[in-house]
Amino acid sequence: STLEQIGEGNLDARAELGSETEVLEDELLNIVAEVNRTGDRFESLVDEVESHATDVSNTITTANDAASQIDSRVTEQRKALEAVRDDLASFSAAMEEVAASSTE
Repeated sequence: STLEQIGEGNLDARAELGSETEVLEDELLNIVAEVNRTGDRFESLVDEVESHATDVSNTITTANDAASQIDSRVTEQRKALEAVRDDLASFSAAMEEVAASSTE
């Protein structure tokens, strides 16, 4: 049936009526039309969800790339600060030697 096909993922499935529409009651014809409208709305909703999921995925990828760049820059800055710390320690030690030798 149309509903089973939609349930199985065939979102293009629609109820079709042939020449037998003349013998069907209006209420049944309305039900068939409503099934088709519901299928259309469901297919549209699925398309919209897929579009939003793609947007979210792209945003996550962008955020992940930015986080990687930030991590890389933090690592570079940490190394630079360690080098400055080491240079300051060497300078301090040299100044202590100069101070010690000048008091002699």
